Amino acid sequence: MKMFRVAAFGTLLVIGSVSEATAYSLSPTQTSFTLTGAAGILYGSSFTQCQITLTGVIARKSKNSSIQSMVGSTPCAVFAGTNLPWSLRAKTATTAQVSNFTYTVPGNVCGPVIIHPTVDASGNWTLHSRSIGTTSVCVFSAYLQSSPPVTIVP
Repeated sequence: MKMFRVAAFGTLLVIGSVSEATAYSLSPTQTSFTLTGAAGILYGSSFTQCQITLTGVIARKSKNSSIQSMVGSTPCAVFAGTNLPWSLRAKTATTAQVSNFTYTVPGNVCGPVIIHPTVDASGNWTLHSRSIGTTSVCVFSAYLQSSPPVTIVP
């Protein structure tokens, strides 16, 4: 009988510890934002560097946030974000999650994949994606600044 009480008490301690896990959110909420900066895109044997802009919305409940568009300057104007909007949420104190990240390059569809951009306290985002496209491997890397600064808060 004593063993059962100890086991039950131990279970309660574990449950209590799990419920105290920190939930993270994107901030500020109820805000439209842009992410702008340098990107490098490799597909097949082609590599392109350019400036890109992603636009999005941080919802009142930040887990319902999304990226609405992705456009690039020349020579990246031939790349297009597809399967939009992409779901966006905070995962850790320094990592977000973008679901269904998909883009097209000439003759290839890259994705969909889940990516985990890092986010610093100043609102700088670093993205990296590696996916199998319809005709070749696709690699996407970008260092973007958010405006207004979008960060992750506990």
